[in-house]
Amino acid sequence: MSSLSDSTDAVSPEHIPPAPDVPTSGDDLNELLRDGTRVAFRGSVFIDGQHYPHGEKLADLCEELDLEYKQSVTKSTCDLLVSDDPDAQDTKAELARKYDKPVITSEDFADWAQERLADAGDASVEDQPEPVAQQAEVLPGSGGLEQRNEAPETRLLRAPVVVGAVFILLALTVLVRRRKR
Repeated sequence: MSSLSDSTDAVSPEHIPPAPDVPTSGDDLNELLRDGTRVAFRGSVFIDGQHYPHGEKLADLCEELDLEYKQSVTKSTCDLLVSDDPDAQDTKAELARKYDKPVITSEDFADWAQERLADAGDASVEDQPEPVAQQAEVLPGSGGLEQRNEAPETRLLRAPVVVGAVFILLALTVLVRRRKR
């Protein structure tokens, strides 16, 4: 059983090759950051003024960007490191250099992500059908009551309210009958 202080696991700065030259323009970053790229982060990321710290928020962002969030840099399960300081000497940065993993700045990643999110937003707006104006209509069996066309989710949310109101009415009826006795 090896320990963390085992010399074979340690990364010493003198044995680490320099970081490979990493492109920072959009097209070149698209080559590095393809769908499914496994990305580890050193520090947090700010995109369009929003803070994405380590953990669930950063993992959700990666999922939205079709990337795979990784907690650590390893030889076989990480493709790239996003770092707030590409010249850092901490374990993640040293392992990225040792395993010849590209390291890009948080700022370059944020620019790439912001552009990709904007493109995805434009595409989703274009793909959606034109909104239909909601109209009142008389539904069969509704006794002539007008109701708005609404999404099934809205009707489902209303169901517990109706059940609760019926329960309250029944409870009041029972209380009134008990008082009359």
